[in-house]
Amino acid sequence: MKSFKTFLSDILFPAQLNESMAENTQHITHLSHVEDLGHEYGHAGGEHAISALHDAASHIEHGAHNSNLTTKIDGGVSIVAGHHPHSGKFFVGYKGAIKHIGGEKETKLSYSHADIDKHFGDKPYLKDKMKSVLDHAHKILPKHGIYQGDMLFDKHSKHDEGNKVSFTPNTIKYAANKNTQEGKKIEKAQLGISFHTAYHPHPSGGIHSAPVKHEELKHHEDAYNLSTANDTSKANYHEQDKHNFKEHMAKAEKIHKQGGHEMYHAVEPVKDHLGTYINKTVREDTKPTVEGLQHHIINHGQNLAAKVKTEKAKEVKINTHHALASHVWNNSQHFDNYLNMHHHLQQAKNTLVHVLDKADHPLEHTIKGEKSHPEGYVFSHKSIPVKLVDRKEFSKKNFEKSRD
Repeated sequence: MKSFKTFLSDILFPAQLNESMAENTQHITHLSHVEDLGHEYGHAGGEHAISALHDAASHIEHGAHNSNLTTKIDGGVSIVAGHHPHSGKFFVGYKGAIKHIGGEKETKLSYSHADIDKHFGDKPYLKDKMKSVLDHAHKILPKHGIYQGDMLFDKHSKHDEGNKVSFTPNTIKYAANKNTQEGKKIEKAQLGISFHTAYHPHPSGGIHSAPVKHEELKHHEDAYNLSTANDTSKANYHEQDKHNFKEHMAKAEKIHKQGGHEMYHAVEPVKDHLGTYINKTVREDTKPTVEGLQHHIINHGQNLAAKVKTEKAKEVKINTHHALASHVWNNSQHFDNYLNMHHHLQQAKNTLVHVLDKADHPLEHTIKGEKSHPEGYVFSHKSIPVKLVDRKEFSKKNFEKSRD
């Protein structure tokens, strides 16, 4: 049996990719933005980002409809549910419970309401939701396999709005007319969930992960599953969209090729700071710059220094981060090039996202009363899933919600 770390590495980063990508992956609870792969996983990550975006564009252009491209659901609690591969008993768990299978922490899996009371007694916001999943999810899941998904609603968290029924698991409010097929299903259901990943035993050992094939799920009026399937034959990929995509990709690829491994090696020592800095610029709607990254690193060092007591410890924190900021300055051309490449990858991705946004979706989407698009999309390239999200539109709104 493979270790869980090896299992995750095999799922997310097959052997044909740089091993550094696998070594940096610890949990399957996080999906990367495609344009971030370069600073997260180095040169191999940049290669994969470019290849994935070209593959996604081809997928859309040919109107494909398969599990490689799915709609990202803005769900609430992330849950795992299914039948234990050895006992066959149905269980539920929270987020990364899949890693407990076959391990010492299997006791954290819940098979009954009593188990849920024991494991989530100090988390009332989870306890009732877990009980709803335990009571109803098995009615739509196959008798074999384990599934991961996002909780949408239980009987207490959906709302009657006259001729509509709605639920708001996170930032997006989803709604459907009661006279539609989706609306009727939601109105009757005791549980709403969106399963996106299936885990099955692999012939070579361990567990294999793949996007859910929604046709394999059963139908039951008590459990509503919001399908993530995306039919790109309904998306209009116009010539101007293709031109914009190719233009940004050409510029990104030129920088990637000219910068080579040297550019990525320069970025690596501050990759975590770069990730948090980019998120900061999304929240503030500003453009990432080399100078801005330097200030971000220095400020982070000062904040850490303020949390320690001794002057020596404060000096270490400040000096360490000043050294990192100096590294950025000494390699400013590499960082400037990388940020430009990141920008063009992001613009190319946004072009594809906006094409997909124009297609029909089964539910209405609003945020604070204003019409919205889906959170984004997930594209699986070479068995590696990545996020395609317009960060300026959705990620910023998600950050704003976190502050509310």
